[in-house]
Amino acid sequence: MSQLKDKVALVLGASTKGGFGEAIAKRYASEGAKVVVAARSLDALKEIAAEVDGTAIPCDITDEKQIAQMVAKTIETYGRLDIAVCVTGGHVSSPIAELTPEKILQVVAMNIVGPTMFLKHCGARIRDRGSMIMISSLAAEDNRPGTSIYGGTKAALEKVVRIAGVEYGARGIRVNSIAPGVVLTPMASAWDKPAILEVMEKATPLGKLATAESVAEAALYLASDHCATTGDMLRVSGGMHLTRMPSPEEIAVAAAKG
Repeated sequence: MSQLKDKVALVLGASTKGGFGEAIAKRYASEGAKVVVAARSLDALKEIAAEVDGTAIPCDITDEKQIAQMVAKTIETYGRLDIAVCVTGGHVSSPIAELTPEKILQVVAMNIVGPTMFLKHCGARIRDRGSMIMISSLAAEDNRPGTSIYGGTKAALEKVVRIAGVEYGARGIRVNSIAPGVVLTPMASAWDKPAILEVMEKATPLGKLATAESVAEAALYLASDHCATTGDMLRVSGGMHLTRMPSPEEIAVAAAKG
């Protein structure tokens, strides 16, 4: 297949085996794109870069200078930038009563400041009619206890995406987000138990959870020239957003069953 032939894609947050970034990088490469993978962990990146015949660039999402250097290095290496995907993010699970400014600011730096700087620097160098994609979360709409900062920052990111869709629209640049529901990536490994999965699947209208590959397919659509979507959130949740995420109590009961 060659939907992305001759295009250059940058995927920040692609160092985790089994994660969204790896899946997206591999899917883009399979469609003919030249792929740059970036993250803080260079050793893990090199392995994934080798698998997609791409380039690994170290970058910390909380450092604007490193973001600018990553974009410059991508263009220096391949001469252009057509697709930019930001997968990175931070998470804190805590009731509001136990939050501290330090916990809040750490997540804000990773989920709002960094991704916005990613849009700033990629948007300045990406080719007209390119695509910029943020990996968000269904938590932006969900109201589960303990997710005020994670969900709040993801909701704020959605607002940034909508405004970016307007600001970059004159150049034909699409800006969108993907909001996965529960996906069994390494980040969600604690939920990989039969009883918990059963509870999750019952809360999903399609009866099965999305996968990292499902997210990669969504990212392929948003990156392709066929896409006429901008400033939007594409949910990849099996329909869980139509019902509700199981409560912490329901998950705890299921976890006790194993």
